[in-house]
Amino acid sequence: MYKMTYSMDETQAMYAAVSEDMLRWTPFKEGEPVLDLRPAGRIIRDPFWFEFEGRYHALFTDNWQSRTIGHAVSDNFVDWEIADFIPVMGENEDVANCWAPEVYFEPDGTGVILWSTSFISRNNEHKISNRIWALKTKDFREFSKPELFFDPGYPVIDATMWREDGTYYMAFKDERGFNAPGSPYSAIRTTWGREEEKPFSWGKEPVCRMDGPMGRNISPLLTGWRTEGPILIKKDGEFYLFYDSFGDHTYKGLRSRDYREWTDISGEMDFPFHCKHLCIRKDTLNP
Repeated sequence: MYKMTYSMDETQAMYAAVSEDMLRWTPFKEGEPVLDLRPAGRIIRDPFWFEFEGRYHALFTDNWQSRTIGHAVSDNFVDWEIADFIPVMGENEDVANCWAPEVYFEPDGTGVILWSTSFISRNNEHKISNRIWALKTKDFREFSKPELFFDPGYPVIDATMWREDGTYYMAFKDERGFNAPGSPYSAIRTTWGREEEKPFSWGKEPVCRMDGPMGRNISPLLTGWRTEGPILIKKDGEFYLFYDSFGDHTYKGLRSRDYREWTDISGEMDFPFHCKHLCIRKDTLNP
């Protein structure tokens, strides 16, 4: 059983859905939100769900301009409550935004939270300084200091990580062009690195060594213009890359056996109407 969290532009609330095959989905609650923070003056965008200590958790963007990310928990994937708002960038008043949080886990159980941040002093009308930041946690209550995680030398957002068999696979949005007409960018790339190549150097900037595999293995653009919000997942030996094709108001997908050559599977997909920046994972708590 696969489950999905997603948001919608119309409400900026969190929704959920379920699927047997990861391609055709049925929304929970007849398509009504499972968590809505509008009465509290906050939004929910980019919800990323995961399992931890026998419960469902979700991280999400809690406002367009914020130094925190939202954290919610649930026992049944339908009834969610706020755990806290995590101050991932501390008290740094220069922070303009904390967007699209996700988490992956190291073999020792350490959670690594990733998100996109830009800085007021470095921005113009666009978030030109957006890069991927990260911190570590063992319990989602105490956190390490934030560190610059991925900086290829140009604006990037929406990083997502899949770790398997000692290899780290990452997809992200190349934010150059800022979705402007005629831009050759504003689309999704991937990269990867093997553990034995030591792709990360915590305590240095950026953590992803750009002279190492995560810099060398950056792919060409894999998707069309005005695409974002990738999610990586592996099933039956194949990689799936689902992404928000917001330029034409659709959700699309790619599949690959080798992480290099990708096949468009968008025609096989039946995703919730108007879903935005979703997260798909296999449910192991209630399979």
